[in-house]
Amino acid sequence: HTRAFHVTGVQTCALPIFYLVSFLAALAVMLGGTLSAPPRVRPIWWLLLAFIALTMAAQALLQWQAKNGTAAFPSIAAVVFLAAYIPAIIALAMLIHRLHPGNDRETWIDSTIVTFAAACVFIMFLVAPALADPNFTPLQLAVAIAYPLLDLIVLTALIWLLVGTGRPPLALTLLTFSFCLVLAADVVRDADMIGGTSGPSTSWKIGRAHV
Repeated sequence: HTRAFHVTGVQTCALPIFYLVSFLAALAVMLGGTLSAPPRVRPIWWLLLAFIALTMAAQALLQWQAKNGTAAFPSIAAVVFLAAYIPAIIALAMLIHRLHPGNDRETWIDSTIVTFAAACVFIMFLVAPALADPNFTPLQLAVAIAYPLLDLIVLTALIWLLVGTGRPPLALTLLTFSFCLVLAADVVRDADMIGGTSGPSTSWKIGRAHV
């Protein structure tokens, strides 16, 4: 059968307003930070701003789908969400390069060990069940696998970013916390998708709004 996402949980006015205010506030803060940032780090801010803008656009598409009932999976919103990973991953890679410009073998070994453990969990509980699901079409399977793999790349970047930095500054702590909320919400979404539930849960939407 053909899987579909029925976008639920947004019938009330409170949640859409919460998302809108959260994302607009994030965009305003990021834009102000980008414009006031030193030129050498400004590209990182622009990339994070692009990540938030794409996430907001995808969320708006989800709200539009909620008003129109069921949306086929994968939808346009899924494509935009996947595209949002690109600036986020590039921004994290640039941060890693700035904080770890040298070749600290001990740091990279520790990061690789933690990353390998996380990869095993992602593959076992998210990727393998999707591969074993006979109901996915090839396109649906590709999207279902892309989500956890991209989440794993983001998690890997966060691990490499934090390992060996000592006590991280407040800005880095807040950035990590926001990405962790997104990853936690995405894991819920991935599990729901593989389990065949009706669509993105409220916890997933709230986690995405906290970016």
